[in-house]
Amino acid sequence: MAKVLIADDTDRDVSHLTSLLKQNGHEVIRALCSVDAQREIVAGQADCAVYDGSLPRYTDMQDISSEWGAAFLARESRRRRPEMPCIVYTHGISNQEHIQTLRDLNVPIFIKEYEDFSVMFKRLGLPEIRK
Repeated sequence: MAKVLIADDTDRDVSHLTSLLKQNGHEVIRALCSVDAQREIVAGQADCAVYDGSLPRYTDMQDISSEWGAAFLARESRRRRPEMPCIVYTHGISNQEHIQTLRDLNVPIFIKEYEDFSVMFKRLGLPEIRK
């Protein structure tokens, strides 16, 4: 089964996804910030990646970059691991620049409230989800 990188700085949204992935035989690699996620991308252990849409670029609030964390990770994924599927999951993105960045990088957006996790699995190329 697949090794799935999840970059999210909160447990609130990731616990259900982690549980679902593990129940379906996948391994989860967890990154709490975009810097840790970038290290995992470079390490090349993940088969696919899920990035939180509200992830900041850095954990130190005084060192926030002008680039949004999910866009940074999507760009790094495409540059370093172009074959690795990735997706941004979110409650919604209102910033049109962020949406366009993801479109330009051909990174799908998964809206948590409106889509079933089986849709995410399919977009990541994972086998059909067992509930």
